[in-house]
Amino acid sequence: GFSDATKKIDEILTNPIEYNSRDLLRLVMLYALRYERHKECQPNLLRFQNMLKGRLPPEELRLITTILRYGGYQSRSTHTSLFENNDVFTKFLKNFDKGITGVTNIYTQHKPLIHRIVSVDLQSKGRLSEEDYPYVESVAPAKHPSNVIIFIIGGITFEEARCVYELNNSLQTKVLIGGTSILNSDKFI
Repeated sequence: GFSDATKKIDEILTNPIEYNSRDLLRLVMLYALRYERHKECQPNLLRFQNMLKGRLPPEELRLITTILRYGGYQSRSTHTSLFENNDVFTKFLKNFDKGITGVTNIYTQHKPLIHRIVSVDLQSKGRLSEEDYPYVESVAPAKHPSNVIIFIIGGITFEEARCVYELNNSLQTKVLIGGTSILNSDKFI
């Protein structure tokens, strides 16, 4: 839970010599997104930023608050959790300093938001929410569309591309994904 995650990040940031500074920044950004609605999150984030001072330039430290502004709960139209399984972050923290042993592919442990949109909203409901996904023409979409095109301005991740590949192998609807670029965590930051 929250206190375990906070203690673990305190431990990691207290002895940051073994870790890449960018990895520490990513860790704190994930913590910010996961626990942003917890009452103690903000003071902890300030403390974590102070612990990272000197290891990262000020503009990179500001990314911790920037990610909340652009990707936090209030900025998401659906106001849903980015972490479908809220235990995922805790499990990730436990393995952060142990390395990734015994895991075939760490990237397949998380399902991106595209998975929920396509498999749940589109397949089970037959349509997307007009409020969250407005469209220009008022043409009633088919009950279950046979083809869907998703284009993300700002870029897509390898994880999202993999998710679409898996969905195309398991659903009746065929999905085509594109974006202005292909992102990795360094490009995103």
